[in-house]
Amino acid sequence: MKKLQAIFALAFILSACAGTPTAAPSEAPTATLISIVEETAVPTLVPIQLGGPTAGTTVSWMDGGSLVYVPAGQFTMGGSGADSPTHSVSLSAYWISRTKITNRMYSICVGVGVCSPPTSTPGGSVYSNPVYGDHPVVGVAYDQAAAYCSWAGGRLPTEAEWEKAARGPSGQTYPWGAAQPSCDLLNFAGCKNSTTSVVAYPNSASPYLALDMAGNAHEWTLDWYNASYYASSPIQDPPGADSGDYRVIRGSGFNSDITQLDVSIRRPAAPAYTSADLGFRCVVQQPINFPAYCQTSPNLVGAAVLPTTANDCVTPVAQKLGLACRQQIPYDTFLIPRGSTYNVTSPGFSCTSRVVGEMIEVTCTGPDAKSGSVEVCNSACGGLLPTAALTGTPACDPGYSFDPATRQCLYTPLSAQAGPQGCPPGYALDSTGQTCRPTLGADNSCPMGQYYDTLYGGCVPANGQANCNLYGLNNPSLASTCFVGCPAGFSFNSGSQCCQAPAIGLYPDCQPGYAYDPTIGACAPRLQAVSATQGCTFVSIDMMQCAPLFACDKLPDENACIINAANGCVWNEKANACENVK
Repeated sequence: MKKLQAIFALAFILSACAGTPTAAPSEAPTATLISIVEETAVPTLVPIQLGGPTAGTTVSWMDGGSLVYVPAGQFTMGGSGADSPTHSVSLSAYWISRTKITNRMYSICVGVGVCSPPTSTPGGSVYSNPVYGDHPVVGVAYDQAAAYCSWAGGRLPTEAEWEKAARGPSGQTYPWGAAQPSCDLLNFAGCKNSTTSVVAYPNSASPYLALDMAGNAHEWTLDWYNASYYASSPIQDPPGADSGDYRVIRGSGFNSDITQLDVSIRRPAAPAYTSADLGFRCVVQQPINFPAYCQTSPNLVGAAVLPTTANDCVTPVAQKLGLACRQQIPYDTFLIPRGSTYNVTSPGFSCTSRVVGEMIEVTCTGPDAKSGSVEVCNSACGGLLPTAALTGTPACDPGYSFDPATRQCLYTPLSAQAGPQGCPPGYALDSTGQTCRPTLGADNSCPMGQYYDTLYGGCVPANGQANCNLYGLNNPSLASTCFVGCPAGFSFNSGSQCCQAPAIGLYPDCQPGYAYDPTIGACAPRLQAVSATQGCTFVSIDMMQCAPLFACDKLPDENACIINAANGCVWNEKANACENVK
């Protein structure tokens, strides 16, 4: 029998698919390997008839977001711009991110060592603060966006793919139709003056149910910018110009004027350009059948909102962990309850955070021997994260079992064959009448990367490989045929047949619009604001003297002392000498 060879990153395989535009060299995927498995038998796969996905069909994806389906066919592209005349274009079918890529989604790629952190941009969302997890990641250059999409098994969308997903086949002006833009439909100039959640405007979904395709943040596309490209572009799957100095960005941002919201507008941008209102989403033309993750967060079933009382708005208590010097850089670290938010209020200081159990560990740095402050708030008062005002039962997808100790879903594959009692809960016999396949979970959704096919009557991988629907099923031989490997940065656990994260906090968490509620132990809907003023406190952050003091007393005169104020020097008029700030 043949032996599986080393298996490379998923995006490399996608690039070989027919009809896929050629990506720039910067989008080369990072190779990843899984254990070599010896096939002991050649599985006999019975052909299965499928209805296939329809326009707007949604599947959850490996990065914690979702993809929506855009069927093949023609659409009206372009508008009244000098560089965007109206014309007809035909595209092959594809899947595209339902939302812009969020801070939370992007942080996983950074955490596993594939992506680089975004540039901090004044006015943009605070990437490291969990409260902005559902905001679009901004401050990313073209290469950073392309690297993420490659890691996620796809690539950036072409202009044509982006525009069709935004306006539908009839070429409507805005994603929602022709109605005049308003702050109820999107986040543009004068509405919020900063980014918002990517699911904040469900009523402005495009005909394919893609969200946030106008306002909030512009988006990178795959294409090089050429003002006259439409005059010579192919009718079928236009790949964009062969080269250029600028890439094309599409959509609009929270600062965009009402005259700049038409989704046909093209904008050039240097590949290194970053902005507080520039993000991206990805296209996956042929979804990969990923193995399950070894751990995931439960969903909340039977959720109900309880009356919110003033007792929910309790001021968080910070636990100081102590000061430290690392390579002459000072740090101060403290813990705050999970569900808290924080904001650095002192110039010159910055903080990062990570989830540790039921707490958030915040690590701050700043100037030597200085003190600053961080405002910490209970999100039950600001309404940015779930609160205890929910009730329901944590539920796991088929193939997972709920672990009360960690309150997470752990992958526990079962026998693929029906037993004396038939298939286990969450499974049903397929059309062969012999093999159990996963069906809709307790949350009425399919496992990651799968959609519910009405003709088949069950969940099917988005690539149509119904025989490879192995979530939660112990079938190593078929798994070696169906799965090409794990996302880069994850390792394949051959014992459990799942993708293992390098750290617990790096598994994809909740879908945008949901967040982990530690009280219930499940992904729960975000609630509306209760109070914007209560439940906040200030935490002092103190920096050690980690580097040798600047020798201010060696400076010859007052002018030299003033010039070195940034080094902690101050002129003592009485002593007629330059001194270090005390």
